[in-house]
Amino acid sequence: MRARILPLLAIGCSLALTPTAQALPSPPGKKVSKKDDAHARRLYKKGDRAYAEGRYEDAVAAFEKAYALSGRSLLLFNLGNAYERLQRYQDAADALERYLPDAKPHEQDALEKRIANLKQRAEQQQKEKEEKERAAKKRREQAAKPPAPPPPAEAASSPTLGYVLLGTGGAALAVGGVFGALALSARHDENPDCADSTLGRFCTTTANAAISRDRNYSLVADIGFGVGIAAAGVGAYLVLTSSDGKEDTGSRENTGFTSALGATARPGGGELDLVGRF
Repeated sequence: MRARILPLLAIGCSLALTPTAQALPSPPGKKVSKKDDAHARRLYKKGDRAYAEGRYEDAVAAFEKAYALSGRSLLLFNLGNAYERLQRYQDAADALERYLPDAKPHEQDALEKRIANLKQRAEQQQKEKEEKERAAKKRREQAAKPPAPPPPAEAASSPTLGYVLLGTGGAALAVGGVFGALALSARHDENPDCADSTLGRFCTTTANAAISRDRNYSLVADIGFGVGIAAAGVGAYLVLTSSDGKEDTGSRENTGFTSALGATARPGGGELDLVGRF
């Protein structure tokens, strides 16, 4: 019965002393005062509790102080474990490399593979960090750029506008032609009821309707012809002054040509204004 109880007690003591399934041996070849050694052991136990509770930052701080006081190499192994939990892979690899010479021979092969794996993860972590920094820098640069200036007003005067004006002018001329024909028809209707004399032209009341239609149709016809001629002229100018159907922005800025078109209805006809500035 006694032979079975003693091994169990030994195992229990070992697990109570170590956060990483290893005990804390005395450092070979280094003189450590009893005071420092006792303090290092207290820090070791403090780090052990923090590690078991998942407080890895606190565990790292305690193990580092304990190692500085005692120089015990096993603390480097514990540090490597805590660093790995914090995803500080390069620090974990460095700590385990420093521990490697003091590791047991049968542990060294697995430890070397673990160190190599940690270095690969550290390299990948560094690449991801650099990519995030580049992306953040690019976003800051784009945010710092001033907004693009609006296009110049002359951009509206392009070959496309010229073709639009040509089409508008043609439509206006067509309207003028239609209403001109209607005006002539109304004038023909009023002639039998009107007579010319030395004092002027006299018409009977039956001709009033035809006279009114003649005036209205003539007004629309005059406006249509005027707008059509002006729009077609400006459109032709814009198309012809463009190089290969594209606007020469530099030449238009140099000439500074602008135009304004307006039509005004008046009794007995219309008035068309076309103003050009250079």
